[in-house]
Amino acid sequence: MKILRYFLLLCAIIFVKPTIANNSIRLRLEYNDPVELSQCYLGKKNTITIESNLNTDEYFYIAILKKVLGKVYIEAVSDRRTIYGWLELKKGQLYVMLKSTEAVRIKLYRRPCADEKYLVKEGDGEFDLYPVVDVNIRTGWVSVRYEDGKCYWVSPEVQCPWYTECYGS
Repeated sequence: MKILRYFLLLCAIIFVKPTIANNSIRLRLEYNDPVELSQCYLGKKNTITIESNLNTDEYFYIAILKKVLGKVYIEAVSDRRTIYGWLELKKGQLYVMLKSTEAVRIKLYRRPCADEKYLVKEGDGEFDLYPVVDVNIRTGWVSVRYEDGKCYWVSPEVQCPWYTECYGS
């Protein structure tokens, strides 16, 4: 009986379509590589390919709605369409921009916890995209692969899904 209860709970977590929460994590796609989203968590059936396209001027805004066992359920919105689907984070197809100015220092953490000691990286006045390795959907923290090749967590305060959201037009 316990096994059936756990199985039903897992099915509810995986298959119930979530609504967008206020703390959804917003990211962006890699420019050149198409991303394949699966409509079903457990398989490759009914896949949809999305990509930011310079020719058609279609750009997708990505919101991670939930995470289950290494896969994320995302909403991809462009000015033409909205697509929902599952994506594995390990492929490095989603990116986040970190606020980086000469006056602002980027704080990188070993765990998604603001109370922990952090590493400071000096801003150089440029913006850089970093591949997303993991997310904590409850807190909004994102783990990125930084320039030194190591993975660090960054708080929501330093994340910029799009240039204009942090630096203006």
